[in-house]
Amino acid sequence: MGFAACSCAGAPDAPRGVEKSAINAGELSTDADDAVVQVRVVRPPPLGGDICTGTLVAPNLMLTSLECATLFDSTLSVSCRADGTLQTTTTSGGTIGDPVTPEDLRVYYGSSLDDEPPSAYGQQIFVTGTTEVCEDDLAAVVLDRALPSNGYGLRLSRDVRAGEELTAIGWGYSMYDARFKRTVTVSDVGPDDVSDGTSAAPPRSFFVGNGLCWGDRGAPALSPDTGLVAGIYARPMSGGLCFGPDGPDEEGVNRFVKLAPYESMLREAFEAAGATLVSDLPSAPPRHESSGCAVAEGGRGGSSGLAGWMFALVSVVILRKRSA
Repeated sequence: MGFAACSCAGAPDAPRGVEKSAINAGELSTDADDAVVQVRVVRPPPLGGDICTGTLVAPNLMLTSLECATLFDSTLSVSCRADGTLQTTTTSGGTIGDPVTPEDLRVYYGSSLDDEPPSAYGQQIFVTGTTEVCEDDLAAVVLDRALPSNGYGLRLSRDVRAGEELTAIGWGYSMYDARFKRTVTVSDVGPDDVSDGTSAAPPRSFFVGNGLCWGDRGAPALSPDTGLVAGIYARPMSGGLCFGPDGPDEEGVNRFVKLAPYESMLREAFEAAGATLVSDLPSAPPRHESSGCAVAEGGRGGSSGLAGWMFALVSVVILRKRSA
């Protein structure tokens, strides 16, 4: 299983309504980044729909922000404390509800989208179990069919560090209907547990500055040297939320979720997808025993178990040859 390339393969034509210069402090993404998909979320009234980003880590498995896969009111303000707890008021939001019906996650594959039908639907959703949006804001979604990308590998053995530059790719502010890529710099890294102390970033997350928008939730932060996913974009925290053609006037703070603390949940999701987890870890049991929760399954059929079935078949053939 290979990694999706994250280098630019030439300047693409600008999609409708998008200029080529100074877009979201980055550049238009190309077909080389097609492992980054658009996710359109359908929620029942009174909650509204949403546009997010998904990160393929196998042909039929994607990671995204937890709020993009749950019953969540994204119109309400959210304020988080440094320890990852939610600071609530009578008019604030931030509460994570149940997962949406999996097939209400509609996935669109490709670098330029028109009014075509979805490329895939959600089939099973894995969540961290948090009920607040300020920490553990990560979901893994098994899709009802394989998409034409192997997806990205995961960076699980090496922690993110302040000052590190990463490549973020996402579907940005929805008015552009285009995928952007940009370099972001890590400004602060939270601990894996509050017992290790606190920082500006909540536990199991890290901060970057400007350059991301609401539609980027679920976007990957890629290590430029390896192309591995170091984190998944959760949400904007404060200030200059989005770059338009001219950029915001103030500095913003954006939060990514680290992946290593959720290794057990990720392994469960890969097993459910019948896919192989590719990472920078040696072959070893997961380091974290806290499990994620497969809380919703959809009813659409698909090819999600093909990789696991093929692995089982090859294993049987090998055993028969050895016994012979």
